Amino acid sequence: MTAADKKKAQFLVGLLVIAGLTWFLVYRTGVATSSADATKKPIKTRAAKQIKDPTIHSELIKSADAGADVGRKNIFQYRQKPLPPVAAPPSRPLPVPPTTNSSSPIFVPPPPTPPVMKTFKYDGLSIVGPPKTGRIMASLTDGTNSYQVTVGECLMGQYCVRQITENSIEIEDVQLKQRRTFPKTPAQ
Repeated sequence: MTAADKKKAQFLVGLLVIAGLTWFLVYRTGVATSSADATKKPIKTRAAKQIKDPTIHSELIKSADAGADVGRKNIFQYRQKPLPPVAAPPSRPLPVPPTTNSSSPIFVPPPPTPPVMKTFKYDGLSIVGPPKTGRIMASLTDGTNSYQVTVGECLMGQYCVRQITENSIEIEDVQLKQRRTFPKTPAQ
């Protein structure tokens, strides 16, 4: 037996001793009280109150639930108290149309500018597979992220690649319904 096994065995014996003492102290019965226990004041137990009349007084229950709807109310559904009856609102005078002054021009604000499509940089393309029948992949960057895309693939669920050529890439923003062509960035 190795030293580690001896240590584990001692630990197991210690746990069994603690478990035995705990069981003994919790479940012991008929043990004579010691002198320290005899000096304590006796614990007073209250007698349970006796029920005077065990009959059910159904006349005290509201009769609101009686009738054809008994058992059909959903007690788990939220209900509001009915609102008190409201008197008819006072009649309002009709609004007077504003007078127009023909000498001042009417200012119409310009329509809001449409949102701008995200700008990508087209870094270049590569052909995966045989040169004439391979798949064309383009490399795009948006400033922080770099993407490898093919025709028909969508970025971020919004920008779909429609066409890839050697000199440009065409991307459609499906939310704004805009198409934009990005030229290939020159090598530095």
